[in-house]
Amino acid sequence: MTALFAFRPFTTSPLSSDMITAVLAFADVQEPAGADRTKLRISPERLAQPDVLEALGGGVSRVADITVVWNEREGQVVRVIDDAQLRRSQPEPWEAYFDLFDEEPARRAA
Repeated sequence: MTALFAFRPFTTSPLSSDMITAVLAFADVQEPAGADRTKLRISPERLAQPDVLEALGGGVSRVADITVVWNEREGQVVRVIDDAQLRRSQPEPWEAYFDLFDEEPARRAA
């Protein structure tokens, strides 16, 4: 019975150059990051479009976690940010119901 509730570590596939290239090619969210740098991401709406789905295949959900910081002046990638661990650290919607039972029951007025 303990195997059913055993801890399973969260693992993600490693980033590849194809994933970074996909973000650069399909990015539709651009946020200024200062010093001629721009944060590039692919929005969920863009990820659902047929051309992106065809190009990425099964890696669509993984590419959604990637932010690329691009330097306009140098024309190169400065940093790649992977939000997969951050996304996983947030509680699932069903986990909020367990918080209802953590508190002590309210005392009734006599």
